[in-house]
Amino acid sequence: MSKRPSFHKLVVSVLWLASLVFAQSAVAGPALSPERSPQRLAAAKTPALPRELGIATHSVGTIYYTHATAVAKVLTDSSQMKVLAKPMTGPNAWMPTFSRGEIELGVLSAPDANWALHGVKEAGYPQRALKIRLLQRGVPIWNGMMVRQDSPARSVTDLKGKRVASGYGGNFIINRNTEAMLATVGLTPADTIPVPVASFVGGQEAFREGRVDAIFAGTPATAATVESAAAVGARYLPLPNTKEAVQRCRRVVPGCEFTVMKAGYGILKEDTVGMGYYNYVVGHADALSEAAAYQIARTLWEHYKELWPIHVTLKEWQRETMVDPDPGIPYHPGAMRFYKEAGVWTRDLDQKQERLLRESGK
Repeated sequence: MSKRPSFHKLVVSVLWLASLVFAQSAVAGPALSPERSPQRLAAAKTPALPRELGIATHSVGTIYYTHATAVAKVLTDSSQMKVLAKPMTGPNAWMPTFSRGEIELGVLSAPDANWALHGVKEAGYPQRALKIRLLQRGVPIWNGMMVRQDSPARSVTDLKGKRVASGYGGNFIINRNTEAMLATVGLTPADTIPVPVASFVGGQEAFREGRVDAIFAGTPATAATVESAAAVGARYLPLPNTKEAVQRCRRVVPGCEFTVMKAGYGILKEDTVGMGYYNYVVGHADALSEAAAYQIARTLWEHYKELWPIHVTLKEWQRETMVDPDPGIPYHPGAMRFYKEAGVWTRDLDQKQERLLRESGK
């Protein structure tokens, strides 16, 4: 006959087992509900990206509009953010809206960004754009002056006394470019007959209608320039490719470079010396979050080749030139964080970033 355990021993065993289970659960911690799973908690710590962003750009038909819409397409396709192009006459027109944070992004020239930050009134920036920040350097924009195919003018020197488009109220850099190219041969706008136009496209219209003899035509591959050349015949005037000419140009447009634009590029039928500078993709320091700026820089870094088929000029969008080693404006902290992770940020850039932030009042 077997002995049954006493009631006292049974109670002790049950209590011992209960205490063991309690101790193990205390060490392991409380069980997470599905809402507090590690995956959901990690996602909660990741800053949310905006669903939609606006990118300010120049008028439809300009190379900047083409570049901005290309950037918007790549970001929309690959970054979980919808980006919409907002065309205006130029950065002088959209900078006040951008400065208020009503548009988060923009595409403009490097000189324009520098002038906007420092409030250069002569360049059309009466107020300082203290919140403008660099996200990525894009491609060089090579420019020139254009005349009709049957024009007697063979060089910029021949524009003396000729009707040249001027004004460009929403895009003052065109005036600066025109002045800079005239300066390469010792001329000033006063040596020509200035004909006021409202915009880059307005200048093209005046050219086709015969109201001007020469215009700033942007790149030879700009849609409006190609259209004008097809309508009335046109060619570019070569710049003098000398050190003195470059120095004269830089007194008007800081940082400008000269290059030989090859025959076959846009409307060019022969090699032609032109001047240019890089464009910038910029973001607002506050309206664009660090997470969004980081994602934009990373997306364009990883998907830059998707820009190439959109326009011939975008083939120069390369990783080797995405980070400007001598920027004219501070970098956005989100973009800076990505470039440090990518290993392309330098100590020299740290010093320049600090200087530019001081200049922007931060």
